[in-house]
Amino acid sequence: ISFITEVDDVTGIHSTDANLDRLTIVTAGTYLLNAGIGIDQLVDPGGRLIGQINRFNSVDASQEVSNYELPTAPDTTTFPSIPVSMRSLQTAVGDYLIFRIFNGNANALAIAASTDAYFRAQRISA
Repeated sequence: ISFITEVDDVTGIHSTDANLDRLTIVTAGTYLLNAGIGIDQLVDPGGRLIGQINRFNSVDASQEVSNYELPTAPDTTTFPSIPVSMRSLQTAVGDYLIFRIFNGNANALAIAASTDAYFRAQRISA
């Protein structure tokens, strides 16, 4: 998901010019992460719908993943909200975080409209 605007970014963790899909850690520390999106319409509904936060380690390119899967497959009449949270996470400068939504059945996920997308990283300690 590309985030073209930001509301409260006092440390410059997100750029509206490049890499719109990520938050890049500029101050090392422990962060609480959460993200979500409200979906207004699915063009091709059905199947497993999954929200995911990926953390990419800047040192060795390893990944850490947190998933949320909707308990029931959405159809054209149910428009889900997908929240994803990740436990507190120790980060280093240069690590980056990406929020993704996808269909777990390997089908393309076509969202006609969406609302209330958010991606938050809150530093809680050094």
